[in-house]
Parts: sequence; C-alpha cells; structure tokens
Amino acid sequence: MLDTHIQNLIDVTKVQAVLICTSEGQIFKQYGQLSSIDTESLGVLIASHVSASSGISQLLHQSQLFDVSLEGNTNIHMSSLNKKFIIVTFSDKKTYKGLIKFELDQIRHAILKELEKESENKILSRHTQELLFEEIQDKEIDRLFENL
Repeated sequence: MLDTHIQNLIDVTKVQAVLICTSEGQIFKQYGQLSSIDTESLGVLIASHVSASSGISQLLHQSQLFDVSLEGNTNIHMSSLNKKFIIVTFSDKKTYKGLIKFELDQIRHAILKELEKESENKILSRHTQELLFEEIQDKEIDRLFENL
C-alpha cells in the first residue's frame, strides 16, 4: 500500500526519486534513481537539515516548519511526516513545487499509517530474531557443559 501511494506521487508530480528516512537519518525506503549518491550520508544530512530548521523555528517562536525546499540543478523538497519520518522528493526544474506539496498533503496520513505499520513490523521482527538468537545461545551453552 505504501508503495502504491509513493508510485502515485511519482506519477502525478513527475519527481525522479523519493526517499523516506527517519529523523535519525536512517534510510527507510527509496524509490526511483538517485544516480550514484551516497544515500546513507544523504539521509543523515537531510535529518540534520530538518532538525536545524526545526530549531530555527523554535528560536523564532514559530510553529514547526514541516516543509523545506532546496533549489538547484536538482530540486529537493523535504517534508517532516511526524517526529519520526521525513519524506524527500528529488525533481528537476520542470516539476512544480506546489504540486509536490499538494500531493504530499493529500497522502500524508495514509503514508504515515503505512510507515508506522512497517516500522512496527520491523521492530517486532528484530525482537523475534533476538529472542531466537538468545534461545539458541542458551541451548548451545547448555550442550557444551552437559558432559562436565
């Protein structure tokens, strides 16, 4: 379902790529081509930029900035979905920023719901793997000391 929402965003807005990262800078999902870009570094820099923008808005006693755009050869639009996720679009100069913002506003809640589900599933999966690993370790240790 998340993939469908993002693909629709790409189709309607004609962005080249979409990146979803956590507020810590970890890449959660990537769609489209980000030609030879170190996405791990990019994720950290994006999270830092959004965090800095949030700090500026707090200093100026403004409501939190949710959208930040950078213009150049490649236009970058960063949008905080919540305190945990940031969605970033990459487009050329032909793509209208207003259309990107409009489409993101239309699907923000649906994307968030799907991201929360996927994030929860990843956490549960990781926890299950840790429990299984602990169980295997205990069995192996017990087996080592059985004959002593």
